[in-house]
Amino acid sequence: MVQISFIGRQPILDLNKNIFGYELLFRDSDENVACFIGDRYATSKVLTNTFNSFGLKNLVGESRAFINIDQHFIHDPAIETVPAENFMLEILETVIVDEAFVKRVKELKELGYIFVLDDITLCEKQLKNFKPILEYISIIKIDMLKIQNMEEIYEKLSQFNNKIEFLAEKVEDETVFIKCKELGFRYFQGYFFAKPQVLKNKKLDPSSSLIMNIIQKIEQDAETKEIIEEFKKNPDICMNLFKYMNSSSFFTKKDICSIPQALNILGRKPLMKWLMLCMYSTSKKSCCFSVLLETAISRAEIMTMLASKYNQEQKIIEKAYLVGLISLFDAIMQTAFEEIFSEINFHQIIKDAVLKKEGTLGKFLKIVLIIEEGDIEKVRKLLKKINLKESELSEILTRCYSLSNKELNELNK
Repeated sequence: MVQISFIGRQPILDLNKNIFGYELLFRDSDENVACFIGDRYATSKVLTNTFNSFGLKNLVGESRAFINIDQHFIHDPAIETVPAENFMLEILETVIVDEAFVKRVKELKELGYIFVLDDITLCEKQLKNFKPILEYISIIKIDMLKIQNMEEIYEKLSQFNNKIEFLAEKVEDETVFIKCKELGFRYFQGYFFAKPQVLKNKKLDPSSSLIMNIIQKIEQDAETKEIIEEFKKNPDICMNLFKYMNSSSFFTKKDICSIPQALNILGRKPLMKWLMLCMYSTSKKSCCFSVLLETAISRAEIMTMLASKYNQEQKIIEKAYLVGLISLFDAIMQTAFEEIFSEINFHQIIKDAVLKKEGTLGKFLKIVLIIEEGDIEKVRKLLKKINLKESELSEILTRCYSLSNKELNELNK
């Protein structure tokens, strides 16, 4: 039987850039790709076991999980063990619709399963093939990289009834997102939110600059008194820290009322995480706050585990976490990294990693970005290059997504 490896997830956002769900990306771990096609029928049971092993909440939290299904998987009784309330079933574009397929889709629809058509180009051949099941389809995913004329999409979309919603896949930047939104798309997949239009020569606002200075002091392992002095420059940050420390997240015998006391109880790494939340929350009203924060924490956790996996020294492991966290600061602040680093003097290793993807940390960040792209073949080549097994990557990602979900919940309390 072919074994299945989990190699990542891609966020799917709604009109307000809130997380609606994740597409879970899997591949066969058998080196013989041709074998994968012949054994596709057997993968359904393995896929079900995979979900049980990873734990669905560890992968997607409270969001929906999108998974691909093909001509064979849909007929396997094991598919009915997949909880309908948590999953969206994506019918691959390669499926040839016949009477048996239509009947099975109808049966599963009546059981509460939601169907999505994957990677559709809206060409006549595709529409004719899928016409018998359109009444059971809730969402159609359209690959934006395969669309040559955006204006033609509106006319093609208008022929569908209002029950079908549209998801734009491989949205690469904010411009495409806005255009898709205007054309009537409801959902969006891709890391466009991490590549905003950066305003040149935009300075950090004073509050963000002060937070960054504190983060810099922690990263440089500064004396506690130096960190305290930075806090004193911003009373609002101090008050927010006291509120956080005196909340139900901490079981202290007495109230926290001083910065030294808070630092002593909280510790430096948790303090850095909390400060990052302060930074990300500045974008809460104008940007996709939740997905940026969750992606940043995931990057930080994955980079930390990769650094540990390759036996890096403790200081490098700590810097790996920091690089992951700050890797989306340009998206949050809508300010170029060059501008950020001109105001805040981070260690050169961190600058090289973020700006040039150079050095050990730069290599780890590059790995994370390739995983986020979801290009299975790129990931496969990368794993061979760094001598990492797919099963090891699966374990790392699952643990990291679980940790990031937990951290996000704690930070948002």
